[in-house]
Amino acid sequence: MIVCQCRRISDRHVRDAVERGASNLVDLARDCGAGSDCSGCHETLEALLGERNFTLPQAGDPRRLVVVAA
Repeated sequence: MIVCQCRRISDRHVRDAVERGASNLVDLARDCGAGSDCSGCHETLEALLGERNFTLPQAGDPRRLVVVAA
């Protein structure tokens, strides 16, 4: 299933990135590009990250990816 429409990234790509060590949204954006554009998929990406029981960064945490519209 496609989870990031902007980059056409599937849940499989995200899970593969997690297997390679991605543990937060910034890591996913760097590894596969998911979540790096509009942020519409962040909730789904966080759920996929949560499958591995990672502690997700909260608002204000520098590891949390924030997208600012130009």
